[in-house]
Amino acid sequence: MSSATNAQKKALIVDDDSVNIRLLRAILQKEGYQVFTADNGLIAIDVFIRERPDIVLMDIMMPVMNGYEAARHIKALSRERFIPIIFLTVVTDEEALSKCVASGGDDFLTKPYNRIILRAKISAMERIRILYATLNQQKEELERYQANISHELEFASRIFHNVMAKGSMALPYVRILSLPMSMFNGDLLLCARKPAGGLHIMLCDFTGHGLPAAVGALPVSEVFVAMTERGFSISEIVSEMNRKLCRELPTGFFCAACLIDIDATQSLVRIWNGGLPTIFLVDQAGNIVKTATSTQLPLGIIETVVSPSDISVMEISPGLRLFLYTDGLIEASNSSGEKFSQKRLEAVLTKGVRGAGIFSAVQQELLEFRGEAQQLDDISLVDIDCYSAVNDMPDPVDAMTFAQRALPAEWKMSFNLTAGIIKQFNPVPVIINMLNQFRVPADHRRRIYTVLSELYSNALDHGLLQLESSMKKTPDGFGSYYNLREQRLSTLSNAFTNIDIEQVAAHKGYRLKLRVVDSGKGFDFKRQTMAGDQNALCGRGLGLVRSLCDELVYDGCGNTVEATYYWEKQG
Repeated sequence: MSSATNAQKKALIVDDDSVNIRLLRAILQKEGYQVFTADNGLIAIDVFIRERPDIVLMDIMMPVMNGYEAARHIKALSRERFIPIIFLTVVTDEEALSKCVASGGDDFLTKPYNRIILRAKISAMERIRILYATLNQQKEELERYQANISHELEFASRIFHNVMAKGSMALPYVRILSLPMSMFNGDLLLCARKPAGGLHIMLCDFTGHGLPAAVGALPVSEVFVAMTERGFSISEIVSEMNRKLCRELPTGFFCAACLIDIDATQSLVRIWNGGLPTIFLVDQAGNIVKTATSTQLPLGIIETVVSPSDISVMEISPGLRLFLYTDGLIEASNSSGEKFSQKRLEAVLTKGVRGAGIFSAVQQELLEFRGEAQQLDDISLVDIDCYSAVNDMPDPVDAMTFAQRALPAEWKMSFNLTAGIIKQFNPVPVIINMLNQFRVPADHRRRIYTVLSELYSNALDHGLLQLESSMKKTPDGFGSYYNLREQRLSTLSNAFTNIDIEQVAAHKGYRLKLRVVDSGKGFDFKRQTMAGDQNALCGRGLGLVRSLCDELVYDGCGNTVEATYYWEKQG
């Protein structure tokens, strides 16, 4: 406002008639105004600049500068303030009065003056002036508030993207279409490499849009990246994320999600779908060979443990592509209110385009379908070339060295796992994390993870549970294999697995010995072959282990195995 609440109001009278000035001065002073006067328009402008009055009473016909011109100058000087100008005139014709308004006048008073009418007009103008000042003040406060909010959102956006960068990577075999509705995307895509090669991919769709939806992405990203890098399975990751979201998110806020495990060791793709639309796997010929529908609730609704039977499994063949997306894609509407639909998506996936062209075809179809229609939800589409992704393996170990690092000391540790622990706990990520504490370099930890994972998996699946890998020769066999695995694991009793790890100094380096013993009946380890025989019993996995280790020796009936892993010092 122009003056403080208790400050005296100011009025400017502009008239070359001294009698009129005395009369108006008396009226205004009785109304509580401090009065200033000018006998022409030019002087009036100087007084206005100096005193900043709250109201102006302006005569029209004056020497030097008339009232019309002075009013225009005063209005220009007022800028954001509303300074009412009441013209004093003897004319009553419409053209003259119209000119008063065009010059910036807000009202007029005809001579001779009626004191009652003058007081009423002054009072009305005062109310308008105060209202205008109040609105202007609120407008300025709102602009400041909006500026602060924009600054805070921009700051939050930088933090959000920095945090999300840990789960983001540019991969040539993963193509992404992301169309957020606002600065913050309620859809989230995360990728993280596994210690043994391959990767985990997660697509999330949080409740709502914008910042509230994006906030939920922070704990999800933290758990996903950390647990993937430590070697946990997608079922363990899903269970932990669900527990965290149930604890931290408000009621009614949840996350539809899908986790993909590209297993480079076994050439498998595993899929857990909790609340996202149907996922499609398309083969090299452009046929949909498998779908993965949602069989679980979204994350953050109820606390539950994910079992392996909740996960779809398929062997990865050349040219296999996986398409996952959020409901914003199939619910996107055109100008007629028609939805894009899952049926339309399926038609595009199978219309004859192959390879990377399928993604472009879906993107183009969506663009043409929507036209200029308003977007009502975040839209995400992800195309994964599974066959290329499965080749994302750790580098060969030939001539591996590490420089500028302190070598770890010699040490040994043992794990004795009973049936109750085996049913609920995967020891491999914990062991690999301990190797980090022993300062085993990261590149070697990844390869040791591959070795230990394969040996422990063989001990559990083929030693304790007596499962046959030949079951996995067909796509349906994968599901049967893992369902049977879950059944036998749930009834496991009077069983154990021991894991012994020892690191000793060796010529020019260190030698790590891993020994895995199980209490099962064992299996025919002599049938084990090098990688390349697709029908061999776990042949591909053990073929990789043989390539990573200096020595791999089975003993007894196949329930004892020892692997020796070596790396040398530099220089």
